[in-house]
Amino acid sequence: MTLVELVVALAVAGVLAAIAVPSLTAYVHHAQFQRNEAYARTIFLDVEANLTHLRAAGLWEDFKAELCSVGETASLPESAESRTHEIRAVLLNGSTPDGGAKGRVVEKLVDRDTYDAGILNAYICIEVDVTSGHARAVFYSTTTGALGYEPGTDGYLGDRAYGSRLERRLGCYLAGEMMRVSETERR
Repeated sequence: MTLVELVVALAVAGVLAAIAVPSLTAYVHHAQFQRNEAYARTIFLDVEANLTHLRAAGLWEDFKAELCSVGETASLPESAESRTHEIRAVLLNGSTPDGGAKGRVVEKLVDRDTYDAGILNAYICIEVDVTSGHARAVFYSTTTGALGYEPGTDGYLGDRAYGSRLERRLGCYLAGEMMRVSETERR
């Protein structure tokens, strides 16, 4: 090969790489978001099943007191629901809580035998409506950093728009999503 042929081959390879790398990066980004969405749904369904068990077994009031002592009040955008319902959030920021009051609450909400315990080594927020005793939302991320209700952070939970969550790779499953999914499956 001559030097000119080598330069042309490198230029063609550079152009192909410039086209392929952004597409591959977008594909990986979207795959991470889809994984986080699936984990959020799995945890949500597990939390709702455990809350149903607590209500049916007559253990809800004791658990509610425990949840209110360790969970923080979720700062949701003003709505009719936020005025009539009290939402408590349990935040796991990067590791599974071992022992303590928060650990006991998480163990009652999330059944560790359902899946690999490593799923909890992420940034997770579990919102529970203590007025009704139902799960409100679960957020899941391995990329955003600490989750919270402070505006302007990557892990801000007040911005629940799909596009924003996709950009931040923040998986979310809301209580209303369950009804939409079941309606779609019936069709």
